[in-house]
Amino acid sequence: MGRNGIVDGLGRRPLTEQEVIDLDHVLSTEAGRRCVRRLMYELGKMRVVQFAAAVKSGDAMAQHNAFALGYQAMATDLDEEIHEYLPKRYRQLFNEQMDAEDLARMAAEREQQTHAADSEESDDVSP
Repeated sequence: MGRNGIVDGLGRRPLTEQEVIDLDHVLSTEAGRRCVRRLMYELGKMRVVQFAAAVKSGDAMAQHNAFALGYQAMATDLDEEIHEYLPKRYRQLFNEQMDAEDLARMAAEREQQTHAADSEESDDVSP
């Protein structure tokens, strides 16, 4: 992505100094990083869905797909801007995400172990 002051081939322009300062301010807090992660996830998860012809077809399906692709492009642009202008915040943003995912995975594993242990105990108790 060319950020040398010229709009690139996709019509994107470089961030202004104030926009970089604003983005850094948002990403400087844990709450701000959570919000940005959620926005990137929600925008990025928009997928082009193939609908049955009876539900959407022709122009309606094309408009839906264009809308979804626009959301995906916004998530990609935000990701690239943070990565380019604020690389330390970018690493922080995704390190925290991985930490949260690891904690959720470990909690799920503990829950499974607890259920397995409970079912083993109930199997051992015979009436």
